Amino acid sequence: MAQTARVDGTARPDSTETLPRRPEGGPDRSDTAPNGRCRDQNGSETAPTLPARIARGVGKRDNLTDRRELRRMPEFYSSRRSEILLLVTLIVARAEAMLSAFRHARVLTRRSLVRPLTTTPTEQPPPPQEPTELPASILDGPDEYVDPLQPPPPPPVQMIEVAAPPAPGFQTIPPAEDPLLHMFTSCIMQDGQRHKASRTTSQVLLHLHAYTRQPPLELFRQALYKAAPAVRNMKQRRGGKALIKPIPLSEKQRMRTAIDWLWDVVNVRSSSATTGRTIAERTAREMIKILNGDSSVLKQKESVHKLALANRGS
Repeated sequence: MAQTARVDGTARPDSTETLPRRPEGGPDRSDTAPNGRCRDQNGSETAPTLPARIARGVGKRDNLTDRRELRRMPEFYSSRRSEILLLVTLIVARAEAMLSAFRHARVLTRRSLVRPLTTTPTEQPPPPQEPTELPASILDGPDEYVDPLQPPPPPPVQMIEVAAPPAPGFQTIPPAEDPLLHMFTSCIMQDGQRHKASRTTSQVLLHLHAYTRQPPLELFRQALYKAAPAVRNMKQRRGGKALIKPIPLSEKQRMRTAIDWLWDVVNVRSSSATTGRTIAERTAREMIKILNGDSSVLKQKESVHKLALANRGS
């Protein structure tokens, strides 16, 4: 046997020479035939068992052929198949556990959205309802599908009837921004003194209420509308002959004509004029006469309408 010298001077065996080894737990080499088969107690050759083959092939390069032969045996595949089935079973069980946890979390999330945020009951639970009869057919049931996880629809809003506010009395004096009052103030204004004309208009309304105990603005408007003419007569000359042509008036022109006639009547100083110490008092008295139908303003309006009716063909 070839030997080589070590560093310390001792001899060591050559690395190319293999030493005999005996695997732990394996069969004795003396019990193994030269062709790889095992011998029994009688000395006859028998096929090696699976544990003997596995124990003999562990950690040996020269037994690679035995390991390949072992893989071709049905016992090897049956054991591997059982391991694969066990691994697949564990994977499926793990996946089902994860899916069940995910479904449980999803249901809890939807229930938390439906339930209120507080756990303190604010209302008394409704009384139990009597069981109703089930519909005889699906067609008798509701047409729409109701999701049990969705919140119930809100109840219909009940309309509450509110009483109308009472009619305004004398305490709510109309403002001077009323169009008719503004126009009346502009017509009676002199020398640009609008504050004096506004004071006169307010005094007229106060006198109307003092004399009649009624809403003054409505009486003021009725008197002017009753005294307003519908047309005006315009003189024209045709061929050396004077003709009268009636022309219709707009609403603003009618109100302006009625105010001018009323103002001319209250400014007359005569025994037949309307009595009163101030111009506002006389204007209020004249409006009351117009409403009663015995004012000179109504006579002037009637004469204008008669003349227009007589010359309606011109």
